Amino acid sequence: RVGLARQQVAVLEQQIRQVELQAAQASTQAQGQVRQAEANLAAAEAALAEGRAAYQLADHDREAYSRLVKTGAVSERQGKQAVTQAETQAALVKALERRRDAAEAAVTAARASEQTPEILMAQAATIRQQVAQARGEIAAAQAEVARARARLEEVQADRADLEIRAPFSGTVATRVAEPG
Repeated sequence: RVGLARQQVAVLEQQIRQVELQAAQASTQAQGQVRQAEANLAAAEAALAEGRAAYQLADHDREAYSRLVKTGAVSERQGKQAVTQAETQAALVKALERRRDAAEAAVTAARASEQTPEILMAQAATIRQQVAQARGEIAAAQAEVARARARLEEVQADRADLEIRAPFSGTVATRVAEPG
């Protein structure tokens, strides 16, 4: 029983070491993920700002070409190209907004992963409690063994006391009592 408990303690101590390593690795990884997600968000926001500026220019051109088409200063084809360009830029801005939203969500998820090391350390604390409990069981089993040995010695002493020996050698001529 003691040997089994000692093996259990060894296994649990190994688990603690593994969990602590995982926590350290998760911490480093989470920090990297947060930095990467924040960089992606910054890039998405920059692209969105650029896309909005291009849309404003295309929208301005659309309005200007629409007026010029009405006056006949430019061809209708040029006016349609300006409208198409503005619509394309508007669609691009919507796509860039979705990209930015996804990057924000990735930052949130990466920041949530920063909690993983704390969760792993709580798991290590639980395993430490299991180790303490197993060590307590070992101590209890060792105390039980010591009590059993003491009782064995006591019984052996009592048995030795039951044996009657004469102080000198001789022959028994008459028995006054019968066994039983």
